[in-house]
Amino acid sequence: VPAEGGSSRRLLPEVDRAVSEPDWSADGKEIVLSLSDWRPDGPSEGDLRILDVASGEVSTVPGSAGLFGPRWSPDGRKIAALTPQSDALRVYDIEKQQWSAVVTKDGIEFPSFSADSQFIYYLLLGGDQAVYRVRVRGGEPERVVDLNDWHMTGHFSFWMGLDPTDAPLLLRDIGTNDIYALTLEEK
Repeated sequence: VPAEGGSSRRLLPEVDRAVSEPDWSADGKEIVLSLSDWRPDGPSEGDLRILDVASGEVSTVPGSAGLFGPRWSPDGRKIAALTPQSDALRVYDIEKQQWSAVVTKDGIEFPSFSADSQFIYYLLLGGDQAVYRVRVRGGEPERVVDLNDWHMTGHFSFWMGLDPTDAPLLLRDIGTNDIYALTLEEK
């Protein structure tokens, strides 16, 4: 739907696969997304695709088989994605058409590029639950926020993103759970 209003139009041609996690390019001309064959009994198989918004043409990101959760860098030069087991964060250099592993560790979720495209922030789940950041060119990850006592929530039980100043945004469960005992009477 145009920002000024009007009629909606289908961007992606009909596909018989699950489409998820679309992310716009910096110039607004393309969208990167995950396309997968979802399987309830095991891991899905898929890849990353780029949709040209004007022409409707869809191309496969080379070497992206099995990757998901794409995020486009603000400078438009890189795409970050995760492996199916969420045990590696990879970065695709669009100009070089080459992937590199930036972080390898179990539990990586929700990669987000910094505003200057120099870092990727990510949520690490498990025993060392925290928000980390790592340089796009690689290096030792830096802990940004410790989340060991944080009760996360969200559609899939958690979510993370960045605000315009690169401060992490997280969903937190501050509610309570109550247990009720009901006595049913027959009438």
